[in-house]
Amino acid sequence: MFMKWSKYNLYFDIDEYYLGIFNSLYKSLSLYKKPNMVNFKRKIPFDIKEFSKDLIYKMQQKGFVLEKDINEEGLVKRKYYLKNNQDFIPGICIYLTYDCNFDCVYCYEKNQNGKNNYNYNDKKFKISNLIEFVKRNIEENKPYSIMFFGGEPLLEKEKLLNITEKINDEVKKKNSKLLVSITTNGFLLDKKFINKIKKFKIRNIQITIDGNKKRHNARRPLKSGEGSFSQIVKNLKYAVGVLSKKSISVRVNVDDSNKSSVGILYKKLEELDIIDKIIFTYGRVWVSSNNRKKLKDRLGNEIIEIEGKEYRNIVSKLPSELSLKSNHMSNSHLNKAIMNKLAYRPCIVRNNNFYVVDLNGDIYKCFIDAGNEKKKIGKVSKGINEKNKTFLKFVSYEPWKYKPCNNCEILPMCYGGCPNGRIFEDKNLKGKCSGTKITVRNKIKEIINDEYKKITK
Repeated sequence: MFMKWSKYNLYFDIDEYYLGIFNSLYKSLSLYKKPNMVNFKRKIPFDIKEFSKDLIYKMQQKGFVLEKDINEEGLVKRKYYLKNNQDFIPGICIYLTYDCNFDCVYCYEKNQNGKNNYNYNDKKFKISNLIEFVKRNIEENKPYSIMFFGGEPLLEKEKLLNITEKINDEVKKKNSKLLVSITTNGFLLDKKFINKIKKFKIRNIQITIDGNKKRHNARRPLKSGEGSFSQIVKNLKYAVGVLSKKSISVRVNVDDSNKSSVGILYKKLEELDIIDKIIFTYGRVWVSSNNRKKLKDRLGNEIIEIEGKEYRNIVSKLPSELSLKSNHMSNSHLNKAIMNKLAYRPCIVRNNNFYVVDLNGDIYKCFIDAGNEKKKIGKVSKGINEKNKTFLKFVSYEPWKYKPCNNCEILPMCYGGCPNGRIFEDKNLKGKCSGTKITVRNKIKEIINDEYKKITK
């Protein structure tokens, strides 16, 4: 009987005695002694007689090997569609304003699609139309998600609370629950607002802090030029004491100029008893050509947009550095966190019942398209135009149709990265891997090394 090695295996030669194998379809990982794998040849069909029955059985259970005639690509497609149907929550993202109280040096919203200083207009966008649109998309006994984005959405606090209240009323009628998310710079996240929003189920409030006080204030000042760090940290400390644990995430936009200050920020949040109550995460800085000179003038050097590979190399080292400084992130805790991060979390754009609404009441499928007339797929007053070309391209997206993705051993985890970039061949994303492959390899290598140390003591 002949079997084959999974095309979704990653192999790690640890030393002359041990081999590590990780399978991205089943998220399985094992170490094997090389003497037991003497006939091992990657990606070549083999006779099961070449290995012991016990070893073949164990590897088959892990998904490392399978019978030669099984269509493994079909298994990946099945998982993709199951995940899309089961894991996604219906929802909507609302832009209440494109205006902002910050003057971030790398802001991609500035001058994009003519959006700067563009605020909510009651004549163009009636809340009643929005509520009617949402009512048609709420599913019985299934959570509904509402996200507020911008600009800075907390510049429109009352409208945000009003919309949330009205949608919450509609969700209750369907025996469902509303999940609220807000992406904010955190400066206006004061006690009064927190005490009003806390009655709703907060799924996530994301705040960006770009390192220590000096570095953050240079990158993310108020429009007046004043620093924002101290007020954000003050607001954050109050919020984590009132809202549910892990309902707030702190994101650090990382590049070469601030990577050394991330550990300082982490330590400060730890000292303030905040770090255990939040999700600490990273993002990549995207620098527009319009902002390069500003970066150079303000920060003293010109930050060239970090290529994906360089960014991934920087970020992959940060958790290890932080774990050495913090009891919060011990090796066992870090390994669990890594394995959780390796779970398949596809872009929400793939959710067929998720939409983005801008200030005109125009509907889009992707966040970055908001305000771009060419990419709109309907209006809240009329609904979705299901014959719209952009709409059809998004809902018919299948990542394995792209050759580099179809041949990639990380396809079951990444599924092609950014759908928008793949579908429309965005010049900034065309042909570029999302980086999951390198990130996964680095994380798995950490786990393998930890396990290797245990068994070779």
